[in-house]
Amino acid sequence: MTKSLCFFLISLLLLTSSYGQIKQEKKLSKSLDELIPKRLTEIAPGCVVMIVKNDKVIYKKAFGTANTELNIPMQPNMLFRTGSMGKQYTVIAVLQLVEQGKISLQDSIQKYIKDFPSKGYTITIENLLTNTSGIKDYLSEISNPAKQKESYTPKDGVDYIKDEPLNFKPGSNYRYSNSNFYLLGYIIEMVTGKTFENYLKENVLDKADLKNTFYIHPEVNIPDMPQGYSKFDGKIEKATLQEVTIMYSAGALISNADDIYKWHQALYNQQLVKKETLEKATTPFKFEDGTFSQYAYGWFVKNIDGSKTIEHSGSTDGYQSDEIYLPTENVFVVALYNCYEADMDWQILTN
Repeated sequence: MTKSLCFFLISLLLLTSSYGQIKQEKKLSKSLDELIPKRLTEIAPGCVVMIVKNDKVIYKKAFGTANTELNIPMQPNMLFRTGSMGKQYTVIAVLQLVEQGKISLQDSIQKYIKDFPSKGYTITIENLLTNTSGIKDYLSEISNPAKQKESYTPKDGVDYIKDEPLNFKPGSNYRYSNSNFYLLGYIIEMVTGKTFENYLKENVLDKADLKNTFYIHPEVNIPDMPQGYSKFDGKIEKATLQEVTIMYSAGALISNADDIYKWHQALYNQQLVKKETLEKATTPFKFEDGTFSQYAYGWFVKNIDGSKTIEHSGSTDGYQSDEIYLPTENVFVVALYNCYEADMDWQILTN
């Protein structure tokens, strides 16, 4: 996640003792109210920022416009495509099946994807969860015009991915790959007999009581969703949205700031998986040589100036999303933008 340090600087403003806390929160709010609009004009038409400390929302505001053509202002509860932030929902769906004994983390993926070539190594479920499989990223590393389509079934996506050579021996290295999470969605379907979308809704989204988080359907109009934009040659222009079946279980969810925080609460209140399961999911993967990755199961886990952070971002055509959690300080920050790869650059602002 490229913005971890930037978000951490916001979080540092919150790491105060109870003495003078209200005064500090007001100072923070005033500072952000002044700084965000100045930077926003350069990076995105609009954004929503929410900060929670000790389970209390201390800052939640919308800035800029949701639609520049119609001059519609951004609203705090608007819905955004969240891109790769959705990977953690796929992770929890898999870990539920692990807890039920229907999947083992050390199972070979060929147990569930029968025609996936062995490539000379065992590729495990855990390798997919931790981005240590060596499987190439179908969005950035694979180009096969003969297999490209306007829309994809899950099996189409698997077929697009499966015949490529590995980048490295599974478990020996880390490389971010959307293919890993695409394959996990397909495995969920093979194990449960349900579509990924239906399984996710029934067993993950509904259990967390997420009313504003759902799988994207291109034919459905969403009135509370801002127009997406992208930057071309320094100019912000209306984006052509990515076909949703391409993203599948790697990042095809829509949500808003409130639901993203509600999801966070559901995780840490053990509404979805056991405490020990979540702890494992947020523990960095250990390589064969004894060193550790900065990636766990669908989250980046880092240590900045002595504070542990659990975080992820998402970029998809027209939208950018970022979240960071500091468990020791109990601080949670989420920011949503209606522009691809928007970078608020909090470090410049706070300086």
